[in-house]
Amino acid sequence: MGKLTIKVHKCELYRPVSSGNWVVNPRVTVVVDGTYRFQTTLKKNTFQPQFSDSFVVGNTHRLAVIELSVYDVQEPSGLVLPGIGVLTAKRGVVRGVNCTGIDEANFSVPPQPAPPVVAAPPAVAAAHHRC
Repeated sequence: MGKLTIKVHKCELYRPVSSGNWVVNPRVTVVVDGTYRFQTTLKKNTFQPQFSDSFVVGNTHRLAVIELSVYDVQEPSGLVLPGIGVLTAKRGVVRGVNCTGIDEANFSVPPQPAPPVVAAPPAVAAAHHRC
């Protein structure tokens, strides 16, 4: 058993499509296996926030399902999905007691057309799993 470390670095947002608001205060939410929920710090008034947040889930012994969402935090309305963009994730170094392997494959999801009310959220994150 090991631990899973998730590092959120940055995200790139496009202009909002539903709210018409030109001020965006993004926050990334990370959900692991539908059980563990983490949130990054709030970045004010930016479409290209830089994060340096790390989250650790201990005692993982299998592949985890990681969900990333980017929300626009607006007062007093709360959380809103800010628009469309690109989700990119990069695999890191996997180290075990008797093994070391490197997988640096990049995965990208191209921008998706926005549904009538809410759009698809973008984010960039890197996950490192240590067994």
